Amino acid sequence: MTTAPASSRVAARLLAIRDGRDDRLLVLCGIAAAGCLPLAAGRWLRALRAEYDDELELLPFVRGAPDAADTACLLRRCARLRLPAVAIGDTAASAYSRWRACLPVAPLTWRVLETAAARAATPLPGGLLARWPARAAEPVDWPRSRRVVADLGAASPALGARIGAFTDALCDGSLVVAGIALDTAPGAPHTFVTDALDPLANYVRMQRIAAVTRRAPSLRSRL
Repeated sequence: MTTAPASSRVAARLLAIRDGRDDRLLVLCGIAAAGCLPLAAGRWLRALRAEYDDELELLPFVRGAPDAADTACLLRRCARLRLPAVAIGDTAASAYSRWRACLPVAPLTWRVLETAAARAATPLPGGLLARWPARAAEPVDWPRSRRVVADLGAASPALGARIGAFTDALCDGSLVVAGIALDTAPGAPHTFVTDALDPLANYVRMQRIAAVTRRAPSLRSRL
């Protein structure tokens, strides 16, 4: 029996998240440029992947459309760091355009590149990246779909408040998405990024506890 490459396993996990077969949340961690993933930042992302693996799927993320040389450089760096895949934000893609009318701004579509050659039959997942409202009073008028990732923008000290509003919307059922994207700072990792991941992981754990402890319907209600 041949073991599937780690990159193909990640692709399968992302497809499971998108299709609702995996209850974890996706976190796209933005990096400054395709040709620039510092080793320290890459090791930090790898450590976060290991720490939150049970609740979150973390991937490095690049906005825009990097050229072939930058993409190849990034994939080599990811392979060196044992990061099996990277997500690319593509502003030119037209997939999911049927959803654009109900979103606050024209969204990006994101797709995944693998650091190892994928099997021909393995589909590469992707989806829609939609901006999280800048103001608390601004409504979130999005499709209720696990194909959508909420774009929380720059990681800053205000990230905790945005994450709080995001998890509240998940808990009350008003929001159904696959996860979040955020732009990490190009320098040293900040503690508020890791602090913001804890509420997401806690949400996933609480959903699992609720699913296990939820009372089964009575026989009378089923008849």
